[in-house]
Amino acid sequence: MENFFIDPYKKYYDKLSADTALSTNGNQMKEKSTHLVSTVSRLSSKVNSSLWKELGYDELVNTTLPTLSLLVSTLNDCITSGLVVATDLAINTLLPDLTKLKETDELYTKTNDELKALVVPPKTKTVKEHWYSINTIEVENEEYTKYLSTKQELETNLKKYETACKDLINKIDETIKKINELNSIVNTKVKESVSSTTGVRNHNGKKEYGISSSMEVSRTDTLINYGEYYVVNTNYSVIDYYNHIQDKKIYQASDSRYYNSCSSVAHLHAKELTFGKSGNNLHNLLEKGGIDSCYHKNNFFSENKQVVLNEIYNELSQGRPVTLNCANNNGGRHWVTVIGFKTEVESGSALKAEDLLILDAWDGEIERMDCEDSRVMASGRTTGQNYDWRIDKMNEDRLASIPTQNA
Repeated sequence: MENFFIDPYKKYYDKLSADTALSTNGNQMKEKSTHLVSTVSRLSSKVNSSLWKELGYDELVNTTLPTLSLLVSTLNDCITSGLVVATDLAINTLLPDLTKLKETDELYTKTNDELKALVVPPKTKTVKEHWYSINTIEVENEEYTKYLSTKQELETNLKKYETACKDLINKIDETIKKINELNSIVNTKVKESVSSTTGVRNHNGKKEYGISSSMEVSRTDTLINYGEYYVVNTNYSVIDYYNHIQDKKIYQASDSRYYNSCSSVAHLHAKELTFGKSGNNLHNLLEKGGIDSCYHKNNFFSENKQVVLNEIYNELSQGRPVTLNCANNNGGRHWVTVIGFKTEVESGSALKAEDLLILDAWDGEIERMDCEDSRVMASGRTTGQNYDWRIDKMNEDRLASIPTQNA
């Protein structure tokens, strides 16, 4: 049984000893990122005014390429100063120390077992006074002397191994601390760079978030990772649905008859995303009726804002968009469809309103909720209603009829 070589050190050892190519891969990434930096710089210098004019020369030269260059430079810096150093610490410092801890702990265990197994012989033994005498005397037992010597040697070694293990653990903990600090610095740099260069654009006073298939990092049956945000993996993909409602103008602002129908339009967006089909005319879709009835049996209220946020997290994690009561820019009541949350959020208790990604019922735009001019999650009592914090979820009887989710 291990005494010092225990979790988390055992897990670190198992992981590092299995990833033998980690250091090589880190250096290869460094080389590739360095090449990317020089490539972007070369592209910037070779853009020709007459050739790129129609594609938006000014934007490309003054905004797009410098922004891309900044992002790639940040990535290169993170790989060079962070990832490569961290992997070097992991492979060339942490792994050898973990290996030494494992070996020393095995010696400690073996020595301790041997010590426990020692049998104490009698201190003296009876012998004849003389070889020819019938009288006997008690003399020192050589086996006892040998036992004392062996016991002392084992105890000395045990103490030595214990001290060595403790010293190694202190050294390992310090190395892990350095690696974690590097990891934190890298994550902060990348997130700051990404959040300032991707997915955000100012438009009509709102912060919109553009999603494209090229941004996809990974996906599960319920969520798609687009780098900064997880977005629900619905039967009507969020990207395709956004393009559809923009093309067909399926949002409030397109028809003055529905300027006050924010909750119905938000319900419509959530339902169509979930069931995977839509129509081509907002008026016809809403006049069919039954949209709100898909949700009104399953309103979720709470006096505690975090309880509602936790429920939002649970629903989105299962691939189900919800509608949310919020405030518009004038403080009045509004409803939106919540479709995602930031990838850094790992639990409902950690979710904040500013982490949410929404589909706005007013103009059908995908928007962040972490900027000054975005929608604000609000209690109904602050927006003129007789309820607290609220979301609407699809009724249980309708959930059973949802087609199989996209893989």
